[in-house]
Amino acid sequence: MPPQANSGAALPTPPSTTTTGVTVVDQYGEEEHDSCCRNLTNTINGALENFFAAIGRGVANNPWKVIIISLVLSLLCMVGVLELQSENRGEKNWVSQTSDPIKHKEWIDDVFPIPSRTSKLLLEKKDGSDLLTRDGLLKLYEEDQKVKGMLFNKTGYQWTDICYSAAGSACIPTSVLELWSYDRAIISNLTNDQIKATINSQGLVSPMTGQNITIERLVGGPVKRGQNGDIEEASVLKVDYRLKKQDIFDEGSGRDVDQYADAWEEELEKTFENGDADYVIFTYSLWANDKASEDASNGDLQFFVVGYILVIIYLSIMLGSFSRIGHKILLAIAGIGVIGISIGIAYGLGSAFQLKYTGVHNVLPFLLLGIGVDDLFVIVQSWDNIGGPIRDHRTIPEKISLAMRHAGVSVLVTSVTDICAFAIGSATILPALRSFSVWCAIGILAIFLLTITLFTALLTLDARRQEKERDACCCCLKLSSDYEPPSCSETKYLKGFLKNYYARVILSTPGKVIVLIAVAGLLGGGLYGMTELEQNFDFVWFLPTDSRPRMFIEKDRIAFPGNGVPGDIYIGRIDYWKDGHVHMDKIKTALENDKFVSEGTVSSWFHHYNEWLHQNHRDMLEDNCVAINKCKTKNDTVFYQLLDVFLAGEGKHYKSLIKMDDKRIRASKIQYTHIQLVGSVQQVDAMDSITGTIKPGLIPDGGEEILPFAFNQNYINWSTNKVISTELVRNIALAGACVLVVTLFLLSNLVASLLVVACVAFSLIEIAAFMGFWGLTIDTVTTIILVIAIGLTVDYSVHIAHGFMASRAGDRNQRMTEALYEVGPAVFHGGFSTFLAFALLSASQSYVFLTFFKVFFLVVIFGMFHGMVFLPVMLSLIGPAPYADHKASKDNAGSQPTDVQRQISQPKGRPSERDHEMVIVIEKGSDNTAYVKE
Repeated sequence: MPPQANSGAALPTPPSTTTTGVTVVDQYGEEEHDSCCRNLTNTINGALENFFAAIGRGVANNPWKVIIISLVLSLLCMVGVLELQSENRGEKNWVSQTSDPIKHKEWIDDVFPIPSRTSKLLLEKKDGSDLLTRDGLLKLYEEDQKVKGMLFNKTGYQWTDICYSAAGSACIPTSVLELWSYDRAIISNLTNDQIKATINSQGLVSPMTGQNITIERLVGGPVKRGQNGDIEEASVLKVDYRLKKQDIFDEGSGRDVDQYADAWEEELEKTFENGDADYVIFTYSLWANDKASEDASNGDLQFFVVGYILVIIYLSIMLGSFSRIGHKILLAIAGIGVIGISIGIAYGLGSAFQLKYTGVHNVLPFLLLGIGVDDLFVIVQSWDNIGGPIRDHRTIPEKISLAMRHAGVSVLVTSVTDICAFAIGSATILPALRSFSVWCAIGILAIFLLTITLFTALLTLDARRQEKERDACCCCLKLSSDYEPPSCSETKYLKGFLKNYYARVILSTPGKVIVLIAVAGLLGGGLYGMTELEQNFDFVWFLPTDSRPRMFIEKDRIAFPGNGVPGDIYIGRIDYWKDGHVHMDKIKTALENDKFVSEGTVSSWFHHYNEWLHQNHRDMLEDNCVAINKCKTKNDTVFYQLLDVFLAGEGKHYKSLIKMDDKRIRASKIQYTHIQLVGSVQQVDAMDSITGTIKPGLIPDGGEEILPFAFNQNYINWSTNKVISTELVRNIALAGACVLVVTLFLLSNLVASLLVVACVAFSLIEIAAFMGFWGLTIDTVTTIILVIAIGLTVDYSVHIAHGFMASRAGDRNQRMTEALYEVGPAVFHGGFSTFLAFALLSASQSYVFLTFFKVFFLVVIFGMFHGMVFLPVMLSLIGPAPYADHKASKDNAGSQPTDVQRQISQPKGRPSERDHEMVIVIEKGSDNTAYVKE
């Protein structure tokens, strides 16, 4: 027998129609269709809700067992941290290990190991006046002698013990003083005109090493030239000090360490750190560079500690109410502890999986803090929504089960989408990004598992405390029976604001129009801004702005703007006597014709050797030889005998460019210098131009031993810049697709999932645009953060979408209002606490941390805007019907009507007697009787 309609109202009569029957319209204003998709949606959601309800009940019945088991398993996972390995070498972190530059470097390290490292010194007068004077050179000589006289390593070691001497020559620093053999007596007797005449001479050669001198690499400033192009003034002088390279990889620091060179360079920095009365002295060394980067990262650890304290304070205030029984300071601290344990698990399992710890991993605790706090707020908000702290007929396990029924699915959706986004990132070719992504995925999984178990158990204990009316700070203190919390402590101001003011404004017709116009404007501006976003990266960004290495680099770039990056062409086992003229000439010609190679910088030992043969041993060449570089010696024995003579004399500076094996050339190289390159795009173009021409196919029938290839240490970084945009687009596209699939499965609704993905896409567009406006570029750091941004922006939108789908309050506007009332505070608190976790990084001197702050600030702003403003408006307009109330159906099966129950009755009489269809909505009232509702 159908339920009785105790009260009702006359139904409006639709326009006349020939249709007969009854159409059932639910209270959400949508026609019900018993479709497979709807059934599937309800089945999936019901299964997930029941799953988390069971977990909540199980945890609440056994909180201490859950706490002990969780802690034991967590400690076991943390043991892996004993295997922690650091990696801070750029070529191991930010370059594909299968790329050509890495393969070439491995070959070079085997055949042409780099024997030295270089420290540098710049001298400049504070008034910027000319240093190409006798006094200027004498001052440079004085500072050079100071460097050479340094004692270091507490052993009496000095310059002659650590310096590198090429080809058996004495240790000679490279500077303009070479032109006068570092002889103070000679320099003291020079006139200024003699100095200018010497440095403007053509074909300058060092009288000490025999090597050619490019004067523009040693004097700068800017340089003032006369009408004939001669240098008249230069305000900056440079000295290069070459040290023996004896480094060994240190697993603890993840760096190559050379204790002697490091000690000498440390003493160099100390010697000049106090400056000079009339001169500015800039120094640069590898030790100082690494030290500055390390100090910047270590100095920012204080932000980590203070950030956690701020979040604890915020959690303590917002999780509970302002009363002795209602506040949750201890639960907040315990929640932060849960996140800390999750971080420990990420470190332990990441290390156990042999995933290296890099500099970018330093930001992991901040990231997991932001994500973890969001989950804590969602669970506590759900607990408050079902009246958790209020004593009623329900037991604590029943209430925990009900809270987890609603919160568990929401936390699951955000956790799975975050994990999937990082799983996509782990497929990258960049080792550091791959390692970081896996560590993050482990940490997020740990947060999810510990939140629904360990934190829920702690929440249960806190609920028991409240039920027994014990003080929130001192649990052993029972409050008096007449204690009443202050009335203001029970008021939920944020929930009231969201429901009574915020929702009314944005869900009103004018509000919706304004929001849609604002979103369209932001999206249009974002699309424009993306076109202005540049791809660029400069290693100097990793150095603090006030560090000595960075100040040196910036001054060096200003003083020597014309100095391009040098490179080498490596040639293998060709027959240098028989085929050298053809192959070496082809390579030299290709370099000289390349627009990215500076004119006159190509240096070929082979061509110099042939010129030397023509000048000194013409009788040893083939008969009828005319062209200098087209003639061969009479046989290969003569070729190699005279080559030894050449390398011992006039060509001694080429000796390091040739590697012999069994008295034959195994490999050699030709040197060149790029033009001044500006920006990563031009750098990549220059690299591609050279490597596209100089490649193994240049020499026909050449095998692996023939080569040739072009290499420069900078090509390793440039190759990363070449692929970083592709990696970013690929990762974002795959992560976006993954988010759609995951949300589609877990939200179980196509419209809701597409709206969530739209929020993520719009947020990313606007984040990328404002990155450009804020001076950021596409580089390795921002690529990592943009992938992370996908997971965080999903969090804000998914909670709102799931709250809307779970709401059965009425029409779309009413459901959206209830969703904002129920989950809006948790979303806001989660976003604001994420901001708090990163806010202090705005004062960081580290490029990585500062960039994380900037982008995460944008993530919170645009993620919250689209999740809390745009998505509610869209759901109120085109949102889907809610999930079925599985719990109500189960509890009321066979007896009482469900919350929204429809009854379809066949119309009596013949069709002709009914000229329109009836619309009936039946809803269960508070007394479990069905009522007709218009």
